[in-house]
Amino acid sequence: PARGGGKGWEYSDRALNLLKMYLRAFPWLPAGSRAVRVGDTYPLANFLPGVPKAQAQAQVHAAHEWLKQQPVSSRPLVSADSQVASQDAIQTLQAALPPPVPGIRPVVLENVAKELLIPAISCHR
Repeated sequence: PARGGGKGWEYSDRALNLLKMYLRAFPWLPAGSRAVRVGDTYPLANFLPGVPKAQAQAQVHAAHEWLKQQPVSSRPLVSADSQVASQDAIQTLQAALPPPVPGIRPVVLENVAKELLIPAISCHR
């Protein structure tokens, strides 16, 4: 949803680029999603009319697998109300970090609870 309770949705440039790649890889998707749905589903024939059911199912499976292979698929959804630290704040935090240890390569972590990264705060404060 849009920030501040506005109507509509907001998307990042990365999300839009991913959508463009998806639509290039699977150009048959938009037409099928604009067709009439039945309950909460869209008939497979809406997406790939005239294509045998087994082939259509294979193409839908390929689209699903493509999405799962994208790095963004493992990232959590972020609320439109979330806030991001300013560039100055990020630079200050980075400057306060100890220097890297020689010989140890950095590791990229995704979906790690902050409690696992930040030392426990004493309950005797």
